[in-house]
Amino acid sequence: MKVLSIRQPWASIIINGYKIYEFRSWNTKFRGKVLIHASKEVEEEYLERFKSLGLEYPTSAIIGSVEITDCVKVTKEFEDELINKNELIYGATQGRAGYGFKMENVIKFEEAIPANGNLGFWDFYEPKEVLELMDNIKYGWNDESGNFYDDLCVTNYAKYKLLKPKEIIKRGTGVCWDQVEVERYYLKNNKLDIKTMFIFYEDGINDESHTFLTYRKDGKYYWFEHAWKDFRGIFEYTTEDKLIQDVKKKFVATLKSKNIDDSLMHCYVYEKTKRVLTGDEFYEHCKNGEEIKL
Repeated sequence: MKVLSIRQPWASIIINGYKIYEFRSWNTKFRGKVLIHASKEVEEEYLERFKSLGLEYPTSAIIGSVEITDCVKVTKEFEDELINKNELIYGATQGRAGYGFKMENVIKFEEAIPANGNLGFWDFYEPKEVLELMDNIKYGWNDESGNFYDDLCVTNYAKYKLLKPKEIIKRGTGVCWDQVEVERYYLKNNKLDIKTMFIFYEDGINDESHTFLTYRKDGKYYWFEHAWKDFRGIFEYTTEDKLIQDVKKKFVATLKSKNIDDSLMHCYVYEKTKRVLTGDEFYEHCKNGEEIKL
């Protein structure tokens, strides 16, 4: 859903129904429901002015939603009209900007949702929403000529490249390596302790692998899985080790090798890729991450 970041105390003043216009220097044609995010910055010079309202001012969190129904050009006459209606609020906003976003149908959330902010309108998705969005990504990949492959294997490996998330979304295809980058992209504004992991069996023959995303929330650990069709979903664990051991158990069951040598099994936490990578480069990128004891 679209989100708009607003500094405190204005975010709380809007979400508690005291202010129906948010002033910006830019015009918008957007109409509809938007989440209100209280950014980390606070305009402290106004806190004393609004002390009588008895409001709380959380920061770095989504605190409610509104519906943007109009965007008006701010004139002196318009400002005077607002001040006459509510001098406490609009007396402090005089001359702030050129446009007013009209906000109606205000809903204040019982619990704030921790989130990182951004400029302009930006997107925020809960993990369950991301799982649904990922259904738009078909398992497989396209080479530079547009040819589609339903798997990544020895015969086509040299043609593969790990692209940027927006390009993967545009193409609508991706193996687990690609899909994890898209999942990370969709969840980037959430204040979740996100990790991306690379598990592989380094036997020098098949070197089978799988990438997956995990996150920690409220003391619990979650395995987010879309690419692995048999285990599509979000799974909860009490510890990170139990999560990793469960993924390992399921991964081992899929290996082509008959006699598993546990010393050849590895798992790494790897960082966001910064450029287009070949398959070999991606392997090295992951192996430069933090190794997790299996």
